[in-house]
Order: sequence, then structure tokens, then C-alpha cells
Amino acid sequence: MRLISGLSLLLLASMVPAADAAPAPVPTVRNGLPGYVLSWQDEFDGAAVNTTRWSYRTDPSIWSAQQRQNVAVADGNLVIHLRKEAVAGKEYTGGGVITKATSSRGFYEARLRIPAGAGWHTSFRLSAPTTADASGATPSLREISVCENDAITGNRSSVVLGIMAGQRFNVGGKTVVTEGLATEFHTFGVEVTERLVIFYRDGEVQQSVDLEHLNLKDGRTVAVVPGDYRIWLSCVAANLGGTTAVDEVALPATLQVDYLRYFTKP
Repeated sequence: MRLISGLSLLLLASMVPAADAAPAPVPTVRNGLPGYVLSWQDEFDGAAVNTTRWSYRTDPSIWSAQQRQNVAVADGNLVIHLRKEAVAGKEYTGGGVITKATSSRGFYEARLRIPAGAGWHTSFRLSAPTTADASGATPSLREISVCENDAITGNRSSVVLGIMAGQRFNVGGKTVVTEGLATEFHTFGVEVTERLVIFYRDGEVQQSVDLEHLNLKDGRTVAVVPGDYRIWLSCVAANLGGTTAVDEVALPATLQVDYLRYFTKP
């Protein structure tokens, strides 16, 4: 039998085509969003939260105190634990993460599964830093809520824009009905351009808002342009959406986020 030398084995190995690299993610949108490329992502595949990218939400809010130790990365997901425990004068604890860097125009999406059981408010939103001018002297787009859910209504989420124009106004709001929010992962996305904010759920358009013609409740029509935002992924105990109490039988519970992706046009 003829033996093959080590050098011959290396040459043969070099001739075998390498496995194709996985294609870069694209926006989860029917028919695609031409021109957008992945700018950054967090697939939550590590062993812990990437603290070079994220800060923890640690404020007491409504019914819960948010804690760093309630946030973990496990099985490829960001996991926010929701518990019955007394902290900082609250009866429950939640948590969340906030990007340290800001971003502006582009397409944002997150794939998540909300907690089951009444009493928890899940939020995936873009919020202007608190250091930004919020006087309202010039109308500004302060917040873009991509998915707001009150667990008491497990099949509904909402989108809305928060405008400062002398005071806070919510415009462009819409309730989106989605079955299985607590049993399945769903993808929520938003495209932010100079003129439009377009909301998506599982690749389908749910709402489109023209930033040049925003009708406020005081009768004014204003125009705004997008600013810089930090991304929030969080869950707190709250008396919202008709919630009167936390369903303690369902605790402990979790909010799970499969990934967060941000796309821009070069």
C-alpha cells in the first residue's frame, strides 16, 4: 500500500472547498429593505451581558425595582427575570438593559417573547438620552416605542411616538394584535428615516407615521426630525393596560430576547 505523506495530506485538504460562511442578517421585512446592511448586532450567544455595549436598568419604577442580577444571557437569549421580592420599597423586581452608545436613522429589530401572567410591562423602545434638550421649545421626537406590551393582554402590543412640543404628546399610536406573544418569539422592527417611521411585526408593516405632519391633541401640526437614541429592552411590574395586580402564581417569569440588530444605509 502506498502511504500518503503529511505534505500530500495538507495539499489535499487545501483543495477541499471551505464551508460557506453564514450570510449576514438582513431586515426581517417582506420583500426586504434594499440598501440596508448590518451595522451591529447582539445575538446574546455569550455567557454574560456585554457590558461594553449595554448598561443595566436599575431604577425603581411603578411596582418593581429593576436589578442588575435579574439580567442574564442563557441559551442564546437575553433573559430578564421577574420575581416576587421586596427591594427598595417595591414588592417585585424586574430588569432591563440600555445601549451605552446612541444611534439614529436606520432599521432596528428585536425578536422576543413576553412573560406570561398579568402585571408586567415589556418595552422595546428608542429613547433620547436624558441629557438631550427636552424643553420642548422646538418640537422633537423623543421616543419611538417599537413594542410596548402589558402582559394582562397577552395578545396585544402597541407602537407610538413620544413628541416634546412644550409638553409630552403621544402620536401615531396603534395597537397590534399578535397571538402567542407569551408562547412564541415574534420579531418587532422599525425603520427610521428623515421623514417616516415605519413599524413592523414579523416582517409586515403595522403602522407608518409621517414626521413632517404630526397632528397634536392641542390642534397644532408640527414636523420633527429623528435624533440620537439609546435602545431599551426592559420589563417592569406596572399598573398599565387595566392591570390591578401582579399574577403571583405565574412568578417567577422571564422576558426573553433572541437578538437585537441595527441596520443602516452606507
